[in-house]
Amino acid sequence: MKKLLSIFLTAALLLAAVTAYAHEEPPPDIDSTAIRHAELLAQAYDYLFGANEQVIDYQAAIDIYLGLIAENNAHAFYMLGNMYLAGKGFVQNDTAAMLYFKAATQRGSGRAALRIAAMKRNNEDWTTYEEWQANALEVIRWANKAANLGYQRGYYALGMAYYQGYGLEQNYQRAVEYFDYLAKEQNPFAAYMLGFCYLNGYGVERDAEAGQELIERAESQRLKLAGHFVSTVSDFNSFRQGLIDMEGNPKQPLILSGAIENSTPTEFHSYPNNVLKNKIQFNNSCADTVFTISGYWCGKLITYDWSGQNIIHEEVLCLDIYEIAGELYGYWIDEHNNVELYATLKDSVWVFGPAPDNLLYYGARSAALKFATFNYACNEEGEILTGNLRRYLPESKDFMPPAIIVLEKATDNFMIINEEKGKLTIADILDSQSVLVYPNPVSDMLTVSFSLSQPMPLTIAVYSYMGNLVYSKTGSYIQGQNVESFWLTAQPGIYNLRIVGSGVNYTTQILKN
Repeated sequence: MKKLLSIFLTAALLLAAVTAYAHEEPPPDIDSTAIRHAELLAQAYDYLFGANEQVIDYQAAIDIYLGLIAENNAHAFYMLGNMYLAGKGFVQNDTAAMLYFKAATQRGSGRAALRIAAMKRNNEDWTTYEEWQANALEVIRWANKAANLGYQRGYYALGMAYYQGYGLEQNYQRAVEYFDYLAKEQNPFAAYMLGFCYLNGYGVERDAEAGQELIERAESQRLKLAGHFVSTVSDFNSFRQGLIDMEGNPKQPLILSGAIENSTPTEFHSYPNNVLKNKIQFNNSCADTVFTISGYWCGKLITYDWSGQNIIHEEVLCLDIYEIAGELYGYWIDEHNNVELYATLKDSVWVFGPAPDNLLYYGARSAALKFATFNYACNEEGEILTGNLRRYLPESKDFMPPAIIVLEKATDNFMIINEEKGKLTIADILDSQSVLVYPNPVSDMLTVSFSLSQPMPLTIAVYSYMGNLVYSKTGSYIQGQNVESFWLTAQPGIYNLRIVGSGVNYTTQILKN
């Protein structure tokens, strides 16, 4: 159930867009102009979607909308924005779509404001945390406009923003206010989220019975949680009509205009540093040590709920990393992944490179490392590396809940995961004292000699300091002494030689003349 939560805000925005786009029948009005507009919009709807046995004719729909735009009809602006966004009747053009949505919003269309929020949320033209945060605040401002225009799904988007700390300071209590308001309006998304809050005691006193009842209500309203869509095409019309009916007439805004503008923005460093201080005792026993992040760090990756206070998962983690002039290279090794890392340091935040590097897999889902901050400390055990991590879900364009690392610097290069104890331990597979790499410096042929306690397949690889692979060989090696020689035809410079296998992760530097 929990793995569904990270996609709810995006799903709400997108389903709002789909539903609004697919059913565009305005409410009846005794005003003759409104009646005429409603009839024209219904006719344009038939041309656009081929409804009521009408042949699809995009140009006919466009002509109707342009005529209504001349009469300042907000819904016509909104629909032309949809056609530009979808590339129906026009060449697809996000800029033109945005202009029409903004014009519709100015004329009172809350759904147009939420469509802008969805477009901005799907924007991935950011690299630093500050850029992401600025984009998140833009999403929230437009969702706030939708809510202030009485559009129900704008309230839901704001509730999810408080729930996740997306663009706003995380606050379960505020999220529950929105979910409770909308659940009473028969909104299935809000009913599900309110139920989940009751099940877990997020922002309310825990009540498993009330939580289960709310979730069952959401499911009974044909909310398919795995994809937020109906099960068959034949269900679509009734489901769509049900959602439209749920909107009803515009309600009094739940929040005051400008309330979001004055809210505290989400902060990358806001959690869970206090939790770290409670989990591990630091001292100044290595105050005179010159810190380097380069090395082998082993310990735990701890994932919290969105508040950063409650642990929901712990797993073993090992980082094999080295840092050169503000660039980070290395490997991330956990119970599910063994992937290469690359990051650059920007304003004290490590910004990780794009996929396929830094891409972690959790079952069917993939998550990309995006941002991290690291802190160095010591205790009686030795050097400690702690930090915050943000992992990004490319498919839903959303972040996973916050996570921290608590790692100790390893005294040996050879680490495996001991599943019985559930932690990283020093392995006996490869004897570190037996490894010889010669000659070093090397001009042409390099020899690697090592001893194994058991036969196993290994990969011997050489990487440049920029992380580029210049040599690799995978083979089966015997118990006892092994010798491997190869020509190193690389440019002069410093390289990293790695020996990697199941339970083996060895790195040493070599100099190429």
